[in-house]
Amino acid sequence: MSKVECDFGDGVQFMKIPNFFSVAMKPFDPETYEDEDEEQVDDEGRTRLKLKVENTIRWRFAQDAEGNIIKESNAKIVRWSDGRCVLM
Repeated sequence: MSKVECDFGDGVQFMKIPNFFSVAMKPFDPETYEDEDEEQVDDEGRTRLKLKVENTIRWRFAQDAEGNIIKESNAKIVRWSDGRCVLM
């Protein structure tokens, strides 16, 4: 997983993601990870098909070389020269 270091300012940033993406709200822990059922119900009560592992944005706590706790993610945000940000 890559370390996320983006300077988007002090405010909250919102982005619209396609409905085939999922964002894990809890930090990833391989010790407690459980694969999801084939069908699941989201927070709004909609039944959704199982999302593939590669379509889920996950994050976890890790340590850097100095032993500091950092957040890592499997998502990559690219800032283009014109200021636009893209989720890769």
